[in-house]
Amino acid sequence: AVFFTAMTTVSAFRTRVMNIWVDIRPEYTAFQLKGSDSTEGGSMVVNWSNVYAPTYIPKGYEVSSFSFNEGLKRIVFENVSAQTFILYTESDEYNNLVVDTENADRFEEISINGNNGMLVVKDSLVTIVWEQGGRLFMIKTKNDVDTAIKTAEGVKYLK
Repeated sequence: AVFFTAMTTVSAFRTRVMNIWVDIRPEYTAFQLKGSDSTEGGSMVVNWSNVYAPTYIPKGYEVSSFSFNEGLKRIVFENVSAQTFILYTESDEYNNLVVDTENADRFEEISINGNNGMLVVKDSLVTIVWEQGGRLFMIKTKNDVDTAIKTAEGVKYLK
């Protein structure tokens, strides 16, 4: 009863209990949050307050598309002159993010703002997946690893 009460009423406790579930297969790796930090009812309001969002995007990039639904947010930034992109994805515990890791050039654990994450480099595509504040995030880009990490570390909760 004490565990259930703490899990449903204390955000800090709930966040500690949350873990990333990683399913590594030969062809891909799937990431999903374990646990639930959702509330029943209510509706999602699309605005740029009280949400996570990237606060660092390199110069020359503009938003080319975005989509929001109850459990998944995606924003694509494009640099048309450089013919490259940055994909930002935020997911809740009911969605999973799949990353092609078969024959990856690099596949290693990293830390993003003190949170556990995974870095995957395959065929010039850099992907970072990490958990932060009870949400699962992914940055995917054709930029270098340092730019991808800087972009990931720039994801902040905007009030």
